[in-house]
Amino acid sequence: MNSEADTEFAIGRALYTNADIFEVTVDGDLTEIRPKPTPYVSITLTALLITAFFVGFAYVLHRNNVNQPIRSFSIVAAVALLAVGGYVTISIWQYNTEQKSGPVLMHDSSTGLVTLPRLQVEFPADSIEYFQHLSSYSPSQSQYLQGRRVTEINMVVRDAGLTMRYGLLTSAVPLDKLESEISALRLAPVRRQIQHRLELRKRLDELTWTDERRGEVNLTD
Repeated sequence: MNSEADTEFAIGRALYTNADIFEVTVDGDLTEIRPKPTPYVSITLTALLITAFFVGFAYVLHRNNVNQPIRSFSIVAAVALLAVGGYVTISIWQYNTEQKSGPVLMHDSSTGLVTLPRLQVEFPADSIEYFQHLSSYSPSQSQYLQGRRVTEINMVVRDAGLTMRYGLLTSAVPLDKLESEISALRLAPVRRQIQHRLELRKRLDELTWTDERRGEVNLTD
C-alpha cells in the first residue's frame, strides 16, 4: 500500500477558511488546536473602518455637488449597509460555526494520546512522524482554486504498521504563526513543502512535492 496515498484531503479541499481562526491552547495536560474566540472588538473596528470609507465617499460626493444628491447618497448608504452588515454577519457566523465544530486536535500528555475529534480518530502521540505544512499555487485555469494560494497543515502518523496522512486545516491565509505554535509543542517536527504541480483530479500518490529543506520528495516512496 502507498505509504501516504490514503489522505483525508489533498490540498484545497475539506475545511476552508479565509480567516486566521485557529490557535494552539495549553491547559494543564491538555493541548488543543481549536477555533479562537470570536474577536468582536476586531470585527467592530473593521466595520467602523468600512463605514468611515463610505462616509468619506459620501462627503466627496457632497463637495462635488453631484446631480440627484438624494439618490446618490441613498445608493452609497445602501452599499455601505450591505458591506458592513455582510462583513459582520459572515465573520461572526464563521467563528461561531467553527466553535460549534470543536477542536481540530487534542493531545492529553497524561495519557499520551492524540485525538482528532472531527475525524473521530485516536492514536498514541509517539506515532506522529511529522506535521506537514503545504503551500500551493494553482494554475490560473484551475476551476477549483482560480489561481489563489492555498496552505494546508496535515499530520503524518505511523500506527500499527500503516502510515496515514490526516488533513487538519486548509486555509487561504498563511498558516506560519500556527506552524510555529505547533513546532513549539515538540510533538513532532514540522516539514514545510511547496507544491509546484497541482493536479487535483489525480491521486495523491501521483503528485511530486518539493521540500524546502530536503529537496524533491515523491510521496510514492
